[in-house]
Amino acid sequence: MISTCSSFIFRLARLVRLLVRLLVRLLVQFLVRFTALSLVAPMLLVSVLFSHPAGATPESDAAQSLAIEAENLLDKWNGERGVLIEANKKIVEALKKEPKTMNALVQQGRLFIMAGYEDGELSRDAARAAENSLTSAVIADPKSAKPYILLGHLYTLTSRLPEAKAMLTQAENLPVGSSDPWLYLNWNAYYQAVDNDVKRFEYARRALETNTKNPKALKVIYAEMQNFYVMQARNRAKADEFYNKLVELQPGDAFQRGNYALHLVIYFSDFEAGERLAEEALAIREYGHARQTLSLAHYARWADAAAKGKDKATVDKLLAVATAYDPGAKMLPSCALTHAPLFPLVEALKKKGLYGNGMRC
Repeated sequence: MISTCSSFIFRLARLVRLLVRLLVRLLVQFLVRFTALSLVAPMLLVSVLFSHPAGATPESDAAQSLAIEAENLLDKWNGERGVLIEANKKIVEALKKEPKTMNALVQQGRLFIMAGYEDGELSRDAARAAENSLTSAVIADPKSAKPYILLGHLYTLTSRLPEAKAMLTQAENLPVGSSDPWLYLNWNAYYQAVDNDVKRFEYARRALETNTKNPKALKVIYAEMQNFYVMQARNRAKADEFYNKLVELQPGDAFQRGNYALHLVIYFSDFEAGERLAEEALAIREYGHARQTLSLAHYARWADAAAKGKDKATVDKLLAVATAYDPGAKMLPSCALTHAPLFPLVEALKKKGLYGNGMRC
């Protein structure tokens, strides 16, 4: 009898959880269909249905502290498995103490995204787990912008763009949302996804104006501001300024150097500086894109010298350096050769019978 009763209670509890998740998903679909002004009402409905009664303490101090510790760990994460394991321990402990700790649920969703994102794609299992945690966080505290901000990020990553826009709009309507740099950075990512560079960089600038000290947020902000001054404003001094901020923030990061090396080559025709930064990147870490960029810089220096009428000895020496590093120009990234500053290189490669040997992008 006791066993049968326990089984019934377990099944009933599971059914209630499924109904709650279904309600939140229906709510998300509702949000997508209406304007920003109509977003507030359904969230207030959730608040009435699921918030704690007046006078109750929704989260214990201990659970809150553990959630903040997990958040700080995830802010410092740079791909280390150990950081995720340690953060997960704190999240699990926080939720044991208080299952409705909103920030612990948000950090759990964030951890699922970090752990499940690989090769530019979020796994379905990770996306589902993250969504469950974040919708639970909405239920725990419907008036907090945090869960909506991260749901916006999740839906952008999974190409559910109308839902992403609805979640970010909802977050923007909440008082504390406007001071969170991640609100603007997730709008920035959304507008990248819909190919609107004007809005993309507007939101990067708004994130910068929050004056955040969060290192993970600053990394994205500086990279996007660097991209703006490279790709749109073509302002080398400002691009250098934000590149230097990135290096100061993460002095051992090879990718910042490698990325900017390519920008210097294809947007500013500074082949020598591009060569130097690609070499610096490879000294930190060997990886394919930096090798391609170094090959591009070597060959571009040779073609540039020839086009400017430099003496034969100089031109021949530069070609020898390029061919020694990349015989046959097989590492040249073909997409880079479509940029106007590299058209002289295309012509020089054709004359040498080397055009078309490079790698597809």
